[in-house]
Amino acid sequence: MERDAGRLSALRSGRTPFYEPGLDEQVAESVARGRLSFTDDCRVGMRDAEFAFLAANTPVDESGRADLSHFWQAAADLAHAVSGQRPIVVVKSTVPVGTSQALGDFLRRQSGDGQRWCVVANPEFLTEGNALRALRECDRIVIGSDDHWALTEVASLYAPLQTPLVATDFATAEMVKYGSNAFLATKISFINELAHLCEQTGADVQTVALRMGLDPRIGLAFLRPGAGFGGSCLPKHTRALARMARDEGLELSIVEAAVEANRRQRRAVVHRLREALGPLDGRCIALWGLAFKPNTSDIREAPALDVIEMLLAEGAEVRAYDPQAMDPMRKRHPNVSYAQDALTAVEGADALVLLTEWEEFRLADLAEVRRCLRGDLVFDGRFMWEKEDVEEAGLRYMTIAGWSQREAGAGARRLADSAVQAERLLRAA
Repeated sequence: MERDAGRLSALRSGRTPFYEPGLDEQVAESVARGRLSFTDDCRVGMRDAEFAFLAANTPVDESGRADLSHFWQAAADLAHAVSGQRPIVVVKSTVPVGTSQALGDFLRRQSGDGQRWCVVANPEFLTEGNALRALRECDRIVIGSDDHWALTEVASLYAPLQTPLVATDFATAEMVKYGSNAFLATKISFINELAHLCEQTGADVQTVALRMGLDPRIGLAFLRPGAGFGGSCLPKHTRALARMARDEGLELSIVEAAVEANRRQRRAVVHRLREALGPLDGRCIALWGLAFKPNTSDIREAPALDVIEMLLAEGAEVRAYDPQAMDPMRKRHPNVSYAQDALTAVEGADALVLLTEWEEFRLADLAEVRRCLRGDLVFDGRFMWEKEDVEEAGLRYMTIAGWSQREAGAGARRLADSAVQAERLLRAA
């Protein structure tokens, strides 16, 4: 069920309102085969339904708490639309611990007949830009309920995937989602903070991260420095989890530190540009990448949002290009110039800033970039290019941190001085 008329029309014609590789084709095929349909009438949608999946958006408010207004409205619509046999209600929305438990009583009150509703918490672990594959090749299915029959019925839906299935209680299933995303966010912030220390000591953070990741207890995933995490999940779920803890009289200091480190990482982009170019007023900065990650049009919490805002505030001209995310970004930042292709974006610019590692950018002709740029600075916000390749094209290479652009930092110099002094003492002895 979809209430937005524009989205509903697009979906009925087999088009999704956002970019996700392979999804348009999957939707169009399923609509054509009569296996998938869309409606704005909940009663039509719920007719003879055995399962009802609640997938309403749950943003966070300024305090970090999850805003469940869309979720409860969808649940109320569902309760009022059902007549006869109750469907099993499956909670796909990411909701605070305790929500799924409370949903059964809410539905019973809304329906007004006192009959019991079966509810199952079933958090999603999709990855934007790779969602279809993440579903078909998922590493676990998590379901939680106090109703064994309902758990068994929902588990049967996933049987064709032949994926490990974890059945547990409501609270545990809900916490798995928040805990997973908070851990991934913490891992990203950790390597980003370590990158700054690597720069000061002369270490190469990419090699450090690789060697760390080879330890199976750590793993390589999400251990890549860059401009920070964004999207619809990690930022809001870390804030919501920290808020949930404070509401319980606890403090998740590691999670809160990860959130703050991510904020600093966005500011570091503009700080480094200022270091390299001086005052940014009047400078033209080309941005490659607006989506929070490649293979999606999603700009929610994308680093580009903050970077653009800071650059404009300092008087810079911003010229941007992204293969999929320019239309949504225009609505947020209409004062930015949007280029028709990547090279047009860098034409006459003082610097190129890469914020999303699209494959198109990875394969870009750096010699052509040098020819188009007025300046010579390339800021690699995702450690996508090799420093040697960029410099071979006649460009200056800069990252947020992690690859020393100058001699070793003060800490490394102190260690070197200490080693020299120790050697002198040994000789004297």
